[in-house]
Parts: sequence; structure tokens; C-alpha cells
Amino acid sequence: MKQKVIYYLTFLFIFFLTNEVFSQPWMDNLKKDNPPQIKDNYNFYDIQKSFYEYVSGKDTTKKGLGWKQFKRWEWFWSQRVYPSGNFPAADQTYNELKSFQRVNGVDKNKNKIQSAANWISLGPSTSPGGYAGLGRINAVQEDPNNSSTIYIGAASGGLWKSTNGGTTWSTTTDELGSIGVTDVIVDKNNSNIVYIATGDGDAGDAYSIGVMKSTDGGNTWNTTGLNWTQAQSRTISRLLMDPSSSNILYAGGSSGIYKTTDAGTNWTQIFSSMSVKDMEFKPGNSSVIYASGVYIYRSTDAGANWSQLTNGLPSSAQRVALGVSPANSNYIYALMSNSSSGFLGLYRSTDSGNSWTTQATTPNLLGWNSNGGDSGGQGWYDLCIAVDQSNANIIYTGGVNIWKSTDGGVNWAINAHWWGDGVPAVHADQHNLWFAPGTNRLYNGCDGGVYNTTNGGTNWNWIGSGLTITQFYRIGASQTNQNVWIAGAQDNGTKNYVSSTWQDVIGGDGMECIVDNSTTTYQYGELYYGEILRSTDGGNNFYDWFLLPVFQMKQVLG
Repeated sequence: MKQKVIYYLTFLFIFFLTNEVFSQPWMDNLKKDNPPQIKDNYNFYDIQKSFYEYVSGKDTTKKGLGWKQFKRWEWFWSQRVYPSGNFPAADQTYNELKSFQRVNGVDKNKNKIQSAANWISLGPSTSPGGYAGLGRINAVQEDPNNSSTIYIGAASGGLWKSTNGGTTWSTTTDELGSIGVTDVIVDKNNSNIVYIATGDGDAGDAYSIGVMKSTDGGNTWNTTGLNWTQAQSRTISRLLMDPSSSNILYAGGSSGIYKTTDAGTNWTQIFSSMSVKDMEFKPGNSSVIYASGVYIYRSTDAGANWSQLTNGLPSSAQRVALGVSPANSNYIYALMSNSSSGFLGLYRSTDSGNSWTTQATTPNLLGWNSNGGDSGGQGWYDLCIAVDQSNANIIYTGGVNIWKSTDGGVNWAINAHWWGDGVPAVHADQHNLWFAPGTNRLYNGCDGGVYNTTNGGTNWNWIGSGLTITQFYRIGASQTNQNVWIAGAQDNGTKNYVSSTWQDVIGGDGMECIVDNSTTTYQYGELYYGEILRSTDGGNNFYDWFLLPVFQMKQVLG
């Protein structure tokens, strides 16, 4: 855990940089002059102006508009940009650290650097799952040669590995130049070879330094030929490894698609027509590749040429997730969000993408309600789909919640809900649904952590305890008791710490937190929209100005 404080400062510099807002609809007017890749020429005031023009006349209390995401982004960066509105380089602090080490050395015995501080992790690292959680997971991957070994990629917490099916976890990526991970690939021919896509492809909490490679099962990491600096503001959303040759990989992200044929030594850009969010091989034929962002493209010659698929599809979407299954290699599903981040539709092709049929446009698979009767959602941010390995008509979709269809996407039932509501409780905002090949083990990475199911979602098992990946905004420490503090976290509420024990005390997104200067009896927490809640019993119960216990209001605060 060396230099952890320095890496925390690095995290603060990159946290919520412009990629999160670049993914939002209010950036359309700024982006249209330089597609398909976002250029590094928008400053804070450009983005701020575009947002307020976008929401002018709209109901800012409506979910899915993006008000919450923008306001927390605006609050964070208004204190950190230059007077001109320009952003500091995302890797500025990290580069200064490395420069200092090059000049002064890193051996503390040389007396050139102060002895390393004795930092230890205090957590939180345990959770019951469900409505509660620890932090956002972008990717889940099981070792194809050992089902007990699981890797997860956190949005801004690095890569974590379990060798016992998720009972315990460890990480070796604390000192990488970017500790965001959006995808993981394990070589089926050699489990010691692991690749990660650095950065946060869903929200830009961390930018990418490219594809990293390990040849010792994740113990140490090296750069590949695809390497960038965080200041280039790029992300990678998807990695694919050719099942017929582990030397061939594809990386899709904000600057298109790159390909390597020599296990990562050299990469070539093979596609640049749009920012890529998802990619899939046609099962059984790795020469056919599907790629999606706002459109769907297909290559039938291993990426040499690409064509847009349009027959039966909407003219455009805000974002598209793709699903395929070895049960029927000609089937491909497309889950699409609309401009308001809600459900545009579920589309299916039964001829490898040549033509498409609308399977469903209702209920709202991307919203908050368990009946799908609401509008909006967060499709720009959480959008994923998985198709059963043995039955191509069984589909799972992830938005805020998880939905399931058993008839090819025509009819749907809620499979897991963010606080339960009659079905298993799985934390809100799904980012990755993934079947271990050839099995019924379905994994889910979401804003709260990692889950799996082996019975089609009848039960979802929380396997995320041990991960220390919580993204805290603010920490309030007691001035009278060093063992008491309270902290507000992105997506995982407000948690307080009393005598070595963490507990969830307020839901939603936590922000500023304070412990009274003279006593630990009084504690305060703030929600992202400014509502302040107070505890008068040492943090056990919090009340808002209606004087109702917070957990009686979980449907409101979620």
C-alpha cells in the first residue's frame, strides 16, 4: 500500500474529468463539429454552458435527465480548473511523482526520500450486498481453466483477483498509472497471461493508459504496444481475444478499434467511424465481428473492412449493447437506449445482422420501477446484455435493474431490483452481465460490486466482500474520538465508522459529511442534491427535515 496517499491525490485529479459529461446528450452540440472522437478542446465553461442550454425549460427533478451527474461534476471541477476553464492534465500528479522518483531514487535507505508511511486500509471491505454496496464494477471474468479464479475490474479501484470463487480478493494494480479497469481477458491457453483495458469506459472516472499485460497471473504488469497517457483523455470499453489464436486481440473504445496479431506488441487502428462501447465475435467464426456505439457495424474479414447495419434498426441510438450465444450463432441481440437514456428497444437479427426485428419497446427495461412503467433511465452509463449459453431465446438485460426474457425478448419479467420489491435485491446500475463460457454461471458487475447466479436469477449471490473500491467524495472525522468518522460515497450512500465497524447510514449518493466538533452524538450527511440529514444518536439513525427515518425513504433516496 506504499504511497497510497499520493495515488489518492492522483485519483482526485482524474475523478470525473470530462468523459462523464462527454457521454451525455447535452454534449451533442459541442461534439458535432469534430466526430467521431472527442477532441481535447472543451473547457469547463464550454461544457457548463452546453448543459444549461440543454436543461433550459426542462424539469430538473426528473430522473435520467443527467442533473445529478452534471451537478456533482460541476461542483468537483469548479474548484480545480484553471481561471481560463482549462482542465489540468489527468495524470499530472502521477507524472510529478515519477519525475521525483527518477531524480531522487526510490530506495529509502539512500535517505533521499522520506521513509514510506505505514498506511493500512480501513475499508469498507464488507457488505451484505443488495441495496448496500462497496463500489462500481465494470468487468467480470472467470479464468477459463479454473472456475475458482475470478477477476473484476473496478471503475477507479484497479483490478482485483479471487482464487476461491469470490470469498477473498487481492489487488496488485495500486501503482499503475490508471487504476480504472473496464475489461479483462484471460488467455484460455495460458492462465498466466491476462490483459486489462485501463480506464473507465462507462463514466470516465479514470482515463486509459492503454492495454496492460501480465504474464504471471496478474502479479506484475507491463505496457503493451497500445499505450497512452491519461492526458489524452481516451477510454477502452471492450477487449476481445480471438478464440482461434490468443495472439490476436481487439480493443474498442473512444478512438475506435485497434488490433494486434502478436500478443500486444504492436497494434493497428482498424476502425475509426465511431466511439465503440461493445464488441462481439460471431460464435464459431471469429472473422465476423460486431461493434456498437450509437450504431452497429460488422466486419466479415477480421476487421479489415466494416459496414454499418441498418436494415430494421432505428436510425441512431444513444448507446447500443450487443448479445450473442453459441446456442445459435446467427442470432444477435441489440439493446438500445434513447436520447433521454431510457429504453429505445430490443432488436434481434437471426441472420448475423443482415436484417433486424423489433422484439420489444416496452416495458422500460432501463428505468427504476419494478414494473417498467416509468420513463428515462441511465442508458448512457449502465447498459449490458447477456444471452443464455444453451438457449438463445433466454436474455438478461442490465440497466438500473436486471430484466429477463425467455421468448427472445418479446415478453419481460423483472429479475432483480435495486432494493428488492418482490425479487432478489441487486445494487442499482448494471455494467456487465457475463456468462462463463459453456456454463450457467452468470456474473454481474454493478455500482455496488459483483454478484453471480447459477439458477437463472432466482437467487443472486453477493461475492464482493473484500473489495476496497469505494469512491468517497468527502470524509468527516470526529475531533473528540479518533475512531469515529463519516464518509459520503459515489453510488454507495453515506457510511460511518465507529470503533472499527462500518455501517450504511444513508442511501443514494453521499456527499459532504460532518461529525460535531464537541461530540460524536451529532453527525450530518448530505445527499447529492443538497438535502442535509442529521443523526442525534451517534450515527445510528438519520432524519431529514420531514423527521422520517432515512431507510423508510429508500425509494425516494435511491
